[in-house]
Amino acid sequence: MNNLTGSEWQYWTKSVIDKNYPSNLQHKLRAEHGGQKPPDLCADLIKVFTKKGNLVLDPLAGVGGTLLGAALSERKAVGIEVKKKGASKYKLNSLWSCSKE
Repeated sequence: MNNLTGSEWQYWTKSVIDKNYPSNLQHKLRAEHGGQKPPDLCADLIKVFTKKGNLVLDPLAGVGGTLLGAALSERKAVGIEVKKKGASKYKLNSLWSCSKE
């Protein structure tokens, strides 16, 4: 299911996340969104539930926290967003994707 060691898996399944996540990778649109998640938090969660190289689907892409998190964790991602403002930030229409490449 993932590339974690046994002790890493145990930590993530038996712990409360107490890590302080910075608000990095900001741009104006992300700052305007009230429900944004730190991309580093998304990356950590994606690492728990996927393997390197897996494709991550974000059907509610919003301002791209999960897509950025996927890129940070060496996964490819596809996002779907119905609001053109969010999709246009990434210069695609209503379907956009993000990768580290």
